[in-house]
Amino acid sequence: MPPRQKQKQRSVKGRLQLLPEMTLEIQVEIYRYLGSCDLLHMSQTCKRFRTFFLNRSVANERLWAQARANTGDLPERPPFMSEPAFIHLLYSPPYRRQRYYLLMDRQYAQRCETWHNAQVDRRIDEVIGHLRAKGWAKEVDALDPDEREELSQLPLVRQAVPKLTTAESNTICECKTVQRILEKKRHERIRREREPVLLARFDALEEAIRSHYVRLPRTASMEFRPRYIDFAFTDNSFRALLDAPTEQSVTATDFADLVPDATAAWEATQREELAAAIKAELPFAIPEDVDVLDLAVAFFPCPCGVEKYLLEHGAKDPLRFPAILGHSCPRKNRYTGQVSEDDLYSAAAMYGGIEHGFPVNTVGLRPFNVQNVPVSTGAIRQACNVVKAMGYDPARTTLSDLQGCNVLLTCVQCAETRSDVRVYTWDAAIRHLIAAMARRGPNHDKWQRVEDSRMERAHRLEESDHDRWMRRSTARYEQLIWSCSLCIQFDAKGKDMETHRITLLCTGIFLPTLTAASKMGPYTFTRT
Repeated sequence: MPPRQKQKQRSVKGRLQLLPEMTLEIQVEIYRYLGSCDLLHMSQTCKRFRTFFLNRSVANERLWAQARANTGDLPERPPFMSEPAFIHLLYSPPYRRQRYYLLMDRQYAQRCETWHNAQVDRRIDEVIGHLRAKGWAKEVDALDPDEREELSQLPLVRQAVPKLTTAESNTICECKTVQRILEKKRHERIRREREPVLLARFDALEEAIRSHYVRLPRTASMEFRPRYIDFAFTDNSFRALLDAPTEQSVTATDFADLVPDATAAWEATQREELAAAIKAELPFAIPEDVDVLDLAVAFFPCPCGVEKYLLEHGAKDPLRFPAILGHSCPRKNRYTGQVSEDDLYSAAAMYGGIEHGFPVNTVGLRPFNVQNVPVSTGAIRQACNVVKAMGYDPARTTLSDLQGCNVLLTCVQCAETRSDVRVYTWDAAIRHLIAAMARRGPNHDKWQRVEDSRMERAHRLEESDHDRWMRRSTARYEQLIWSCSLCIQFDAKGKDMETHRITLLCTGIFLPTLTAASKMGPYTFTRT
């Protein structure tokens, strides 16, 4: 194998390889204009320079003293240290300085460290100025003290040489730690600038939907409408406007032309899917001329389970169509892990722009989906028994058919275990059987119609129970959220609604989810 040929060294214009060959007088004249740091670097260049600059001669001491004077802001030199040793100490890494400080007077050590920290701060300012020139000005301005400290701990940054060379500045810009800090700040800045824009557009879409549905005076049916979240992910035409560039102006007017067709299609889809969910749970076939959602047995429990207390105490009816469309629980999203940290659009739409790392109890929004609406097979089949006990066909009996019915029922299961007899209206009976299922007790699926001989007594009991009904109604008024029918958008609880009525003289008020007034029940007889 032939020997390798030595590569010729290229002579680059501007190099100082000829400097040691110059006469001593010329070299000394050049060195007289150098600073202490430059002279230290010269002494570390080659063996010849090291031997020359570290020679303990009077001339060299004067040369180092002149360099220290050229620098101008160096601390006082301890008398027991030579000029080269003192300069080497000032520009040494922290661990070396600490070892020297143990041998020095405390006063000198504090002065040296104070000077070194000041030089490092100047170098950090120099680094930040260079990062600004590279286009990171906004990110650098947003650095917090911890991030600035992390930046200052980098080896190339934590030096007592304030002036950055071109090579050093490029190396710092390419450093992974610097890139990570700046990219994080850029991501946070973009989020901070983008989130208000997205939230304003979601509000604009909600305003367009509300303008399409709501007319004064407001009614409960106007609240059974889609929300912005129902179109934020499923409709590309809305997504194109909502996720448009930040500089583009998007208002409610831009959504107005899209809302009518989109909402009509949404209503038809939800109606079809809810009807299919009910049909799948009914134990009988539905005649073609009957709308399954109008049936008295077509209802949905509250998805989040909060309804359990209300149903058990007879404070609220099960959800029905179309009231289920306006209910908030099918749109609540408690699973925060579904949103990626980088998915700003989804975080803003579902959680109002909350930063990732949500609390466990954070409740966001999700599009209305029938799969999020539970259909209780046992409750619907037991409700069919209630309708049959009243003498009606559950396959054809609608909600309106039962609202004018005066038939009362007794629960066979309760009659066998209680010392008194409770009678129920049809809606109170349904609440009773759902409450029994929520308690995971025995099914209350057998019902009997109250004899005619007891009907008059039951009606008298109902009249005497008026005061108790009024007290419970007052409690409902304080707990539930009501809506003002004379305002486009005002919802509040009882006391706040009273203030609203007195202040603005608004006399219209309704409960959005209340579709039909129902008797409270049950009413209790003593056995005779």
